[in-house]
Amino acid sequence: IIKKASKDNRRGATRELALIVSEMELKPGLRRLKKTTVGKMCEEYLGYAKVNHLSWRADQSRLKTLVAFWGPHTELERIASRQIERFKASRLEKVKPATVNKEIGLLKHLLNMAVEWGYLYENPARKVKPLRENNMRLRYLAKEEINRLVASASGYLKPIITLAVNTGMRRGEIFNLEWSHVDL
Repeated sequence: IIKKASKDNRRGATRELALIVSEMELKPGLRRLKKTTVGKMCEEYLGYAKVNHLSWRADQSRLKTLVAFWGPHTELERIASRQIERFKASRLEKVKPATVNKEIGLLKHLLNMAVEWGYLYENPARKVKPLRENNMRLRYLAKEEINRLVASASGYLKPIITLAVNTGMRRGEIFNLEWSHVDL
């Protein structure tokens, strides 16, 4: 456009741009994007979620987090994968990885819908990888639970359970235990 218009003036450049845009609209697969902001897209997505998702209330809460990070007036097409990575890092300072992954999952779906609805050409979050989660929970038995466990166990298990509870030994360590390992 610039090379063709450099001989001409601004009017020539505007005419050339209009010609290129009209050619793009005639080609199959190419379309002009509709403009929207993060806030408006979240509102539109929430309307979709209320009809299609049982978990729309959780989505509503997560959408507020997304709007708080990007701001309601940010143009949707300005969201890039680098910003999504920054979002992940900032959220990780406040919440657990599983929560961040749920928010990223919602953002990915929202951006997929934005592509489908004509707001974006492609989803900038498609290559963003989820965080690694550690879903293991450490839980200790209460004294009453230990007493009930030992009382309900059959005769040969009682000493094994008592040993495990008092020493913290694992099953494999207990089963591989030999008298030569015991120092009384």
